[in-house]
Amino acid sequence: MELYYTILNSKTIADFEINYRQVKKASLQLTGYLSRYWLNNHAQKLISCYTNRITHFGLTTTSKAEGAHRTIKD
Repeated sequence: MELYYTILNSKTIADFEINYRQVKKASLQLTGYLSRYWLNNHAQKLISCYTNRITHFGLTTTSKAEGAHRTIKD
């Protein structure tokens, strides 16, 4: 799991490529799984080097937004 989170937290595309190669060295089976089910379809939504291109003001979870929505709703 640590290698998976290392990929997710890649700050640049170059870091992502380096981290991906490290995972590939560690486990081809894990690399295949990640590519097939996560990276090929969802990399733009998961990996920091892509998600940080979108202005999100540091809000990376929905809990604060949902709390604000509840306050407005009540």
